Amino acid sequence: MSELNVGGGAKSRPTMRHVAALAGVGIKTVSRVMNEEPGVSESTRQKVLLASKQLNYELDVTAGSLRRSSRRTQTVGLLLPSVSNPFSAEIHRAMEDALSLKGVAVFAASLDDEPEREESMVRAFLGRRVDGMVLTPIASNQAHVIPEHSRDLPVVFIDREPVGLKADAVVTDNAVGGAKAAQHLYEVGHRKIGYLGDRTDIQTARERRRGFIDALSELGISTASIPVRENLHDVESARLAAIEILTSENPPTALFSSQNLVTFGCMRALRELGLNHTVALVGFDDFTLSDMVDPGVTVIAQHPEKIGALAAERLMARIEGDAQPPKTYIVETTMIIRGSGEIPPAALSASPTMEGKSVDQKTLYAEFTVKEGSEERVAEMMNDLAQKVREEPGNILFLPYVREERPREYFVFEIYADEQAFQEHITADYGAEFNAELAEHIESDASELTWLRPVE
Repeated sequence: MSELNVGGGAKSRPTMRHVAALAGVGIKTVSRVMNEEPGVSESTRQKVLLASKQLNYELDVTAGSLRRSSRRTQTVGLLLPSVSNPFSAEIHRAMEDALSLKGVAVFAASLDDEPEREESMVRAFLGRRVDGMVLTPIASNQAHVIPEHSRDLPVVFIDREPVGLKADAVVTDNAVGGAKAAQHLYEVGHRKIGYLGDRTDIQTARERRRGFIDALSELGISTASIPVRENLHDVESARLAAIEILTSENPPTALFSSQNLVTFGCMRALRELGLNHTVALVGFDDFTLSDMVDPGVTVIAQHPEKIGALAAERLMARIEGDAQPPKTYIVETTMIIRGSGEIPPAALSASPTMEGKSVDQKTLYAEFTVKEGSEERVAEMMNDLAQKVREEPGNILFLPYVREERPREYFVFEIYADEQAFQEHITADYGAEFNAELAEHIESDASELTWLRPVE
């Protein structure tokens, strides 16, 4: 079935005149019925309502003002899953910031992921003659959501791509983000990782799960061994699901939560069970104060501010006559390391070493900011060091990390099997020469440099 183009010269919208002609009454009668005024018989009212339904007519509440000004209302509609969700709120704010500079107001509404509400809110905004709309698609097919007579209206979809319509879309690389989480937890040493996801009828949830599962499969982990709990759409359902798998006979050593409300539920479950320093957690979506909890939450961060700004830019371009073919714009995710995703598998603490000694795991952490212009040299030093350390007996993990958006901020995590291995490593590799050169390239005073310190 071919897809329909949105914003490409469709039929004109029906007016009161069309309704009056079909119902066989005067325009004033139609006006009285649509505005719910008295003085119209019930039989006539029903004829007018039937005609308006057949024509997909919506009362134009701005018609009067439009006759007194230009054809634009300087308003756009924004339809989001929930304006209370931090992700949606940031998109809303970014659009307002961008469009207010052009004198355009943003009307926002929540859809609550309900297809019926999506259709009714679209019609409500059409009735107010918005100049364009930005919306998160909810229904399985958007061709049934936007009436045929309104398909010339500029529309940009966000977060999820539309089905049944060809239109601009601004989305996150959800599958890639899910794969990043899987790869990271695997590198930390986890082999049994639980997945907690949103509703399976939501496109983004399916993509995050696909990326996560496919990445683990490519790493050689049987997908049958992965505990999966889906259709979690609020904090409480996620909390209960996390408690269930964490108290099972063979619980996972790490969790990946694919949405911020699900992450909140996992955090509560881990704290209730006293496992927040034992079981690793990586969440999809960043959130306020994520670095203030203990441990800080490692996340795959979307960039709602970029999504909102780009959606506003594309919508205004379409409103102003841009006729290029519809395109999907992808906004990349960023991994932000804060501690929760770097907790090693608890099983390592009870495993024997190669010498037959019991493991007394030693976890170390360092952070420092590189001077401007020294990024390349420090990257070389860290890469060389990583190669040496990973080959040493007793080393479980060496993970230097630098943020994409802050390329001068370094975070380093190391895990050693025991105190002896740690001390041998420190003596062998972190001598005065290495520290002296590193000190030249970082902003901290050389005397204050703490290369690695224990994580309690």
